[in-house]
Amino acid sequence: MWAFEWHDPKQDLVLKRGEPWFYVRFETEDPSRPVKLVEAERTPEVKEYLGGLSAVANYVNRTFSLFSTARERRPKTLLTPKRR
Repeated sequence: MWAFEWHDPKQDLVLKRGEPWFYVRFETEDPSRPVKLVEAERTPEVKEYLGGLSAVANYVNRTFSLFSTARERRPKTLLTPKRR
């Protein structure tokens, strides 16, 4: 999920080169657990897994309750680091 916040839509929105457009914050069940970002291949397993997660927030409130279900459905090897 993401949000775009424009404080005064009557004024021009000015995007300057070099300034960040957004910040990312990860919310996990265990905030002390480190988050590691990896660029991954879009394998058929990843596509199928993401298809099962698609638009779930449109149908269920408080999607944190679905983490355990997603964990059970997750393939044993989900991410394959992209080769460069």
